[in-house]
Amino acid sequence: MAYRNLWSSPAGFIDREISVVEQVRDELREELGCAKDNIMNIEKVDQYEYHDSVLNRTWIRHIYVADVARFDVTLDWEHTEFRWVSLGEFKVFDLTPGLFEDARKISLAFD
Repeated sequence: MAYRNLWSSPAGFIDREISVVEQVRDELREELGCAKDNIMNIEKVDQYEYHDSVLNRTWIRHIYVADVARFDVTLDWEHTEFRWVSLGEFKVFDLTPGLFEDARKISLAFD
């Protein structure tokens, strides 16, 4: 399920018998074209439940960050454009539910 016409980050479901880190690698490859050998490190930031009141659905959100050696973005069908933005700039975008909280958690983890 995708949230159409909203800004998001690479994301996916853990629906196979693989580790969360392997799922992160797969999502970076699928959604942004990031080759596995370009991913230097993947680090867990947080995991929490988020309730989407519009869909009346609770998600378990696994927040990870990745260090990459080189990053040439190639978007897949789920995305039409990308931008690097600061946490403060997020407020001007129409975001997927929970994305601002995810970004805030990342920002706090790396202050």
